[in-house]
Amino acid sequence: MHPVRWGEADAKHWWISLRCGGCGARREAVVPDAVAQEFDNQLDRALDQIEREADLLARHLMSEEADVLAAAFDRDLIDVDDFRR
Repeated sequence: MHPVRWGEADAKHWWISLRCGGCGARREAVVPDAVAQEFDNQLDRALDQIEREADLLARHLMSEEADVLAAAFDRDLIDVDDFRR
């Protein structure tokens, strides 16, 4: 479940509208501050992991593209003139 909207329900509770990314199911909940804070912490950790994985994937793809470019230079398939305006 991922929060799509939220707000303070009262001084000690949060109202959260949730949606499942897998099936699209929706749910609303009113939770104590501590529960909302832990949920927020879990979301932050998950986002950090997604960002790390995306960075690794981008580096891997750039490395593969650099290898292809280097091979094209080595085989004289392209040269610097191919990059001039």
